[in-house]
Amino acid sequence: MPNILITMPFGAELLAKIRAVSPELAVVQASPDSADYSQADILYTFMPPADLARAPRLKWVQLHLAGVNMLYDHPIYATGIPLTTTSGVHAASVAEYAFTVLLGLAHRVPRMLEWQAKGTWPPDEQRWPLFVPAEVRGATLGIIGYGSIGREVARIGKTFAMRVLASKRDLARLTDDGYRLPGTGDADGSLPNAWFETGRRHVRAEDIGSSASGQDASGVQRHSAEDIGSSAGGLHELLAQSDYVVL
Repeated sequence: MPNILITMPFGAELLAKIRAVSPELAVVQASPDSADYSQADILYTFMPPADLARAPRLKWVQLHLAGVNMLYDHPIYATGIPLTTTSGVHAASVAEYAFTVLLGLAHRVPRMLEWQAKGTWPPDEQRWPLFVPAEVRGATLGIIGYGSIGREVARIGKTFAMRVLASKRDLARLTDDGYRLPGTGDADGSLPNAWFETGRRHVRAEDIGSSASGQDASGVQRHSAEDIGSSAGGLHELLAQSDYVVL
């Protein structure tokens, strides 16, 4: 029977769902500081123990993270132990947060709260330039990094009739093959109105299906770093065209 050790503070309901997956699983929860890793075959954690000798039976680590970059200097990264992530799980909530901030800024909410805290309001002639919102509908939204979160940001942006610009390191792979909640994201990469590649200095024509710049078969505008001379230039071009930017 595989032993699963969870060092995240999950509630009883969620733990019950995990245990209900199979009667062949032994699920134990403990804090990372006091956990006994010696019997763990599978570990669900934010960060594995630095001393892997504490977990001699470990065969799989499920991280409560979207990426593994935090573990590049961790001993486990040099082992053959599989590391899996929760990439895609947080996309909807983080994208909603991004739009909460975007709408708050567009509608001058921080400025309103600042004046509210003062217990007064500016003179009438100052209220218009201070508080009139910028309309989000029809604005241009730049998305730097078109992963799970960026794709959900694009989907929400389209409901506001926004023009979406997306940057990606490799335009040869526009699809998202990772986990995504039903009804979220942009699995086939069809939502952006324009693409900007920022990861390489040059883009081959065959990499994006038509030419290094211009429109592809679907009519979507694609810009490569080659258009403007450097890989950093693609990012500058996206920023220059955007009313709002989400990283």
